[in-house]
Amino acid sequence: IIFIVSFCFQEVYLENNLIEEISDCVFNQTTNLNVISLRHNRLEESRIAPLAWINHKNLESIDLSYNRLYLVPSYLPRALVHLVLVGNQIERIPGIYHPGPLLESFHSYKCYLLG
Repeated sequence: IIFIVSFCFQEVYLENNLIEEISDCVFNQTTNLNVISLRHNRLEESRIAPLAWINHKNLESIDLSYNRLYLVPSYLPRALVHLVLVGNQIERIPGIYHPGPLLESFHSYKCYLLG
């Protein structure tokens, strides 16, 4: 299923939709977007396009809880303040992980982080 989110939205909640992939064009027109919630889907880190949201200057909160993630997604927006990964299979945070200076909260409860 291909969907494109409208430019006028500030918050998008796409929870419980069996979403498996985020292409780089889905959020292209959403320059005002502040919040994306993709809780309870079937996303894997490798199926999130590198340009899906990296260029969003207003995107402050991404919730990817209860998906199929093993790594913290790459190419996160620099304006990101809240990242929620609760209930995933996160095993480690890559050494190149650097979302920007504004990240205030990183929720990873029920993950499997290895030292």
